[in-house]
Amino acid sequence: MALYHPVHGYYMSDRVKTGKKGDFYTSPHVSRLFGMILADQINQMWIVSGKPNQWMILEGGAGNGRLAGDIIDHCGAVHPHMFKVLEYVILDKSPFMISLQKEILSDLSRRPGKGIRWIKSPEDIGDQSVVGCVISNELFDSFPVHRIKKSAGAIREIFISIDGESLCEALDSVASEGLEKYILDNNPNLAEGQTIEVNLAMKQHLEGIGRIMKKGFHLTVDYGGLVSDIFSDVGKEGTLRCFYRHKLCNNPYEKPGHYDMTANVNFTDFYRWGEDAGLKPLGYSRQKDFFFNLGILDYLEDMQKIGCSDEALLKNTLAVKKLIMPEGMGNVFKVAVQYKGIKERPILRGFPEKFRIWGKQN
Repeated sequence: MALYHPVHGYYMSDRVKTGKKGDFYTSPHVSRLFGMILADQINQMWIVSGKPNQWMILEGGAGNGRLAGDIIDHCGAVHPHMFKVLEYVILDKSPFMISLQKEILSDLSRRPGKGIRWIKSPEDIGDQSVVGCVISNELFDSFPVHRIKKSAGAIREIFISIDGESLCEALDSVASEGLEKYILDNNPNLAEGQTIEVNLAMKQHLEGIGRIMKKGFHLTVDYGGLVSDIFSDVGKEGTLRCFYRHKLCNNPYEKPGHYDMTANVNFTDFYRWGEDAGLKPLGYSRQKDFFFNLGILDYLEDMQKIGCSDEALLKNTLAVKKLIMPEGMGNVFKVAVQYKGIKERPILRGFPEKFRIWGKQN
């Protein structure tokens, strides 16, 4: 309710959420290079898929539309053959965010050959209808989570209760069948007092992507890690946190509906549930490695060659550093890709090496 209530939910309200005037920054706010690099990778996805004559980019939770605009601009300028068969589809439920997206995308000088449209549910696409790439940029971290805690030797669920006029936490037996099954299947070895988050909404969303995708890729950029990172003793209080005006807030119950609430993505769950939904794992890396593989530094060299101003070059150099440096977004954000409908594992520039998940090579 705090995030998605139709009137009072944070993501549904008529207020700026991203950028300098909002509560947090996303990679598209740092630099247009983020969208340009994703566009280059998506074009290669189109090529290895056999250059189909209809290619869809479906972006879930597109923010203010800046990433969509950057991808469309770059594809139109650099990848004209794919651009002719491209349809860009945005999945969003917030009327306010949709209005921002339409405003930004109305200024595009080039429009994809198959146009731009908006939907409110994956069901609006239809089963086995997507041939293309689904983008989830900082989407799964914003899904509601269940929270479980080991207390007095037992696994308990954290619920919300009322103390006078204030919201507070209360421990009780696990109530959700899905959560109980998750605990039985995964047997998280929690330390006494340790809290973790379980993102069952991500499982449902991956199932939806699996249903609508016929052939193509799911490209995800988000912060989190594999299960060994998420369940380690390092974060004993869990990873749920809130942001308000670019400041970290420790009490999610103080101003519900006014804070951005987020939790790290468990990418082991992401891949396991994806495979159950028919989405095969292809690659997983830190954002900095993914961008290096796709040649992010080449963009700066190209700017020097065409004689960009020192001011523009400095601005883009600082942006690149923020995207790739370990103390910036380079290590925190991970890039994960799944695929479906392609017989052999495709080789993509962003993931030249095979990788291992829970002892299994992919």
